[in-house]
Amino acid sequence: AHIGFTDLLERLEESEDVLGDKAKPMKEIGKSVVESIKITKGLVKNLMTFSQINRGKFTQSNIQEGLDNAISMINVMFDHRFQIHKDYQATDPVIWCSLQDLHVAFLNVLKNAVEALGSKENGEIWIRTRNQDDVLVVIFEDNGHGMTQDIQSRIFQPFFTTKDVGGHGAGLGLWTVYQTVKSHSGNVTVKSQPGEGSSFEISFPMIKSPKQEEVSYDDNARASSG
Repeated sequence: AHIGFTDLLERLEESEDVLGDKAKPMKEIGKSVVESIKITKGLVKNLMTFSQINRGKFTQSNIQEGLDNAISMINVMFDHRFQIHKDYQATDPVIWCSLQDLHVAFLNVLKNAVEALGSKENGEIWIRTRNQDDVLVVIFEDNGHGMTQDIQSRIFQPFFTTKDVGGHGAGLGLWTVYQTVKSHSGNVTVKSQPGEGSSFEISFPMIKSPKQEEVSYDDNARASSG
């Protein structure tokens, strides 16, 4: 008969009195296998979820409202050992977007920034917005540990993480940020130096309606083919 890993662990625990110390290595191996399966299952589920075509509803939305919501949630998720400074200078922060998806993206950038601060007592994060020509720009800056050039070149790849997979991260947070921004015809870049913090700049075209979005996509397609 087929025995699942969980059942196997239970039987090992029941027989520990009989097997003594011989059962302990087997239990540890079994637990490691079960944990690896759970992690892999979670990674695949997350990847499928964020890769789905049917995303949040697009409407005319104020980006800064999405930022405020993400800030409120990050303050609940983490203790208040850091400060978040808002510098909203965009005079027109409204674009055609899925505010639900952008809220998740902003939350992931903020989560990455908080984790980069580590246990730093004077950790600070700055969030800036501004209009630049026909683009809306959102900048996240932190004074955390920073990144090497090698890490910067890989952080938007799926499953890439500098953290322990069994602990903090699965390497999908910044990948989902990249995918979400691209789904809004936007762009995301990072600048960082080890020991000097990081800066993530996200830019969105000032699209106001689905009709305008279609025109923009057509223009991009012609530019790419030209």
